[in-house]
Amino acid sequence: MLIATSDSFWEPGNYKKTTKRIEDGYKLCQELISLVSERADIERNYAKSLKAWSKKWNDAIEKGPEYGTTEAAWKGALVEADRRCDLHSRIRDSLTNDVINKVKQWQKDNYHKVFIY
Repeated sequence: MLIATSDSFWEPGNYKKTTKRIEDGYKLCQELISLVSERADIERNYAKSLKAWSKKWNDAIEKGPEYGTTEAAWKGALVEADRRCDLHSRIRDSLTNDVINKVKQWQKDNYHKVFIY
């Protein structure tokens, strides 16, 4: 024997569950955007710090007494830092331009504002 349950969307008051899920989904999109945006800021700051560090030490090496293989080794570390800076800048750009924009577009396409008068 089947027993009818009141879990159906069509039952009085049950629309509230669906409405709450929609509201939560929109908020979760906003939180995901914030999460990714914060990560992009971290990547940007790390890249900026690496660049400043590399420039500082490159200037010091240029003015210092290092030469030959010692100078080449020091500069090699700085070249690696510059490459890592570029990598983290690209990660930041990708997070900002790809991930955040795609989530915003998906949110816009799937959550429409409804005005009830």
